Amino acid sequence: MSSNAANGQDRILLIELSPSVPNLGRFLVMPRFGLLAIASVLAEKTRYRVKLLFEPYTGPITPESVAAENPRYVMLNGLTTTSGENERFVARFRELTRGTVPVVTGGEHASMFPEGARRYSDYIFAH
Repeated sequence: MSSNAANGQDRILLIELSPSVPNLGRFLVMPRFGLLAIASVLAEKTRYRVKLLFEPYTGPITPESVAAENPRYVMLNGLTTTSGENERFVARFRELTRGTVPVVTGGEHASMFPEGARRYSDYIFAH
């Protein structure tokens, strides 16, 4: 096992948090297809170990639990209704990791409002 694998640096965590604002998305227990597609491609085409965390399915996802996995990258997906959760999550995550883990954000919010998503992201996936 390489030293990167031993310290978790070969891991990418893909995360989708639950919105606190009521909307239809709160009742769908299925990640958006974009997150599933990206996870599949990364798992198949890269050396990274990919873990998909979908809060409505897995239960609460905390910055502390994500930081404890010592990922190389964190990717967030979200609707505009989760942008506040994403921003708070990343702020705490960066405190815990001292900002050493790049955060990539994609999804509807990042595509429609990249300036807003840029407040808490190092990179934006927009379509």
